[in-house]
Amino acid sequence: RNHFNEIPPRWGQSARLRVLSPKELREVAARQCQLAIQAGKPPPKVGLSGATIRRHLGNLDLFLHHVRSSGHEVADWTLRILRPKKKDKALIRHEQIKPAPEEVRPLFDLPIYTGCKGPLEPSLPGGQVFHSALYFLPMAFAYLGPRRHEMAGLAPADVVETVNGWAIHIRTNENRRIKNVQSDRILPVPDEMQRLGFLQYVEAIKALGYVRLFPELYSPFLEEQDAGDRFYKDLRPAIEKSEGLQSLPFDRFIHALRHGFANTLKQAGADEAVINDI
Repeated sequence: RNHFNEIPPRWGQSARLRVLSPKELREVAARQCQLAIQAGKPPPKVGLSGATIRRHLGNLDLFLHHVRSSGHEVADWTLRILRPKKKDKALIRHEQIKPAPEEVRPLFDLPIYTGCKGPLEPSLPGGQVFHSALYFLPMAFAYLGPRRHEMAGLAPADVVETVNGWAIHIRTNENRRIKNVQSDRILPVPDEMQRLGFLQYVEAIKALGYVRLFPELYSPFLEEQDAGDRFYKDLRPAIEKSEGLQSLPFDRFIHALRHGFANTLKQAGADEAVINDI
């Protein structure tokens, strides 16, 4: 339990950190703090969040229960007393940042949309616009409020034509899984994304034979990878350079868009069931 308090908070998102031993993980966190202090900077955050620790210990408890249920003899001890107290749902909702549409608007003043220097320098102003994950996904997050990996892991076949128009089918595919059964849903392709060439982009990707809608988010040299994490690493430098987005959290920017989207619908009088379905 103490180990969880002494490691980098995002170790699970780093292939470099995931292969380290527990002792090495603690040493990395300690070294990062030491270097920051020597440079006169505030030390980085260390330790997993309470919710993450609860999940890890809960999984271990479930494993012990499975072992006992399988007939093996296990000492009579539990991890439940070590789990941090669960936050009250009302408190969690209060702490969540819910940006309003006017706070999200500066996102579309980034060089990604107004013109950038090139595909490898999307944060620098220039005269070119590229249709890619960096171009379409921020719109999808702002207009639809999906999870990061849901959109980043889409396949071309997940963009479907229905009787009500073009839609994005969030479902398990060969690129990634979804969170649960309830996550399988149909979302409309926003009119603005259609106006800006999303459907033409999908057809071009299909014609090229890609099995991933945003192939640049994947590397053929990595066995384990998360397209959502890769996208976030590409987007973050552009966000950090935007003066208009300084009020939003860099570390959970897309998550904030998700909650802001739900709150905007709620304030507009949308039915709670409809919001939950989306």
